Amino acid sequence: MEGVAAAAGVSKGLGYAYFDNSSALLRVLLEREVRKLNERITAASTRETTFEGRLRATVHAWFDHVEEHGVLMGRLLEATRNDGPHVEARNAYNRFNERFWAEHAERDLGVPNGKGQIATAIILAGLQGVVQRWTQCGDSRAELEDVFMTVAMGGLQNLVG
Repeated sequence: MEGVAAAAGVSKGLGYAYFDNSSALLRVLLEREVRKLNERITAASTRETTFEGRLRATVHAWFDHVEEHGVLMGRLLEATRNDGPHVEARNAYNRFNERFWAEHAERDLGVPNGKGQIATAIILAGLQGVVQRWTQCGDSRAELEDVFMTVAMGGLQNLVG
């Protein structure tokens, strides 16, 4: 908290007036970044009318956000990795996204009930892996997005039938 206060040019006491400790501050910062990401995804995906279009827009928005805020997000995620309340919130957020995309996959694509949530859990984890590969290996963003979409849509369509 001393370092944060010094960087912000305020007293350490002021930081404690708003946050119990540095973990609470980090949680709030991460929540702000996740909210920005969700706003970006919502804005991009609501313009699309198909499942594939919405997923492609989401993937593109995710890459854009990582490009602009990735270092901060990465550090916040790392700093809150073992923080109990944050772990619970992250798990709830992941389950919400899995259910959201599963409902759309089941409704829009005809993925059998139940398999959609398993598939979307795999797809969302894969998206994190693809973004990680992009930031660590420097692969082409366009190629990563295209391969991801091919694998995701192919897998979902394969479940239909």
